Amino acid sequence: VDPFAQAGKNRALEKTIANLSVTDGMLDLYFKPETGRTLLNGLMITAVTNAVTHATAPPESFQFEVFPNPFNSATQIAYALTKPGRVAITVVDVQGRVVQEVLREFRTAGMHTLRLAAAKWPAGIYFVRVQVEGRTVAARKITYLK
Repeated sequence: VDPFAQAGKNRALEKTIANLSVTDGMLDLYFKPETGRTLLNGLMITAVTNAVTHATAPPESFQFEVFPNPFNSATQIAYALTKPGRVAITVVDVQGRVVQEVLREFRTAGMHTLRLAAAKWPAGIYFVRVQVEGRTVAARKITYLK
């Protein structure tokens, strides 16, 4: 799939990929960089499934995205709650060490967005972990490029 050839410059492209199986909870997408071509600066992935929800799946009251990813210097964390609650967002490295506590406070129902600055981190792979009411509900792998 070449999204740049299909959409062109300064245009959005929506793609639906059916029957895609993710067994480890992570979907990795790779794009080949080309000089003089359009750059990808945002990507949102939404899972649609008819499968039975696994017992450890996040509650229906929670949605969570990190974009852009990979990123250099800063990225956005967006999440939505259908009911108010205590939210904790933490960034950990691949060894599970806490790199940054981004948020730990009560939040109202609705959409919330945070800017995550990573200028002091070494380049690499990290995980953004989200807890609602003390329960881990989601984690996303992020890649910081210096």
